[in-house]
Amino acid sequence: MKHKRIIITSSILCLMLALIQAALVASNGLIPPQSRETVLISNRYECHINVNPPVPTITSTIQITTSGEWSNSCVPVYTSHQAVSYEVRIDFAQNITGVCAPVMMGWRHTVEISNLIKGTYQATAYINNYPCASGTFVVFERVIPLYLPIIIK
Repeated sequence: MKHKRIIITSSILCLMLALIQAALVASNGLIPPQSRETVLISNRYECHINVNPPVPTITSTIQITTSGEWSNSCVPVYTSHQAVSYEVRIDFAQNITGVCAPVMMGWRHTVEISNLIKGTYQATAYINNYPCASGTFVVFERVIPLYLPIIIK
């Protein structure tokens, strides 16, 4: 009888903890987003943007990777990036040095950003000032861990 009471009490506490956690998540908008990407395709190239970690905090170093397929061997080259007012801009320029072979080439570049304040950010990659890819991510103040009790019979 005592074991049944402990199991029932533990189950009720676990359910209450889950409901409280859900209420906190809903009230603070702390729904962990997946790393998102938007792909824009033109007749010249394909672009992707990816954010890691998928649930960054204000103390995280965030890596934003831009990658894609280019229509020739002169793939875009990174020029700069900046984070201003919940927007991250990553700039690339068309590589026009030398002779470009007419073959599809993959390219990739990762920038690191830190010390962002909490909020929703828009990351956009540009090639020659033309938007290539864009995605959003949320920076949290902290992530609340969820601990579940272990019941041993």
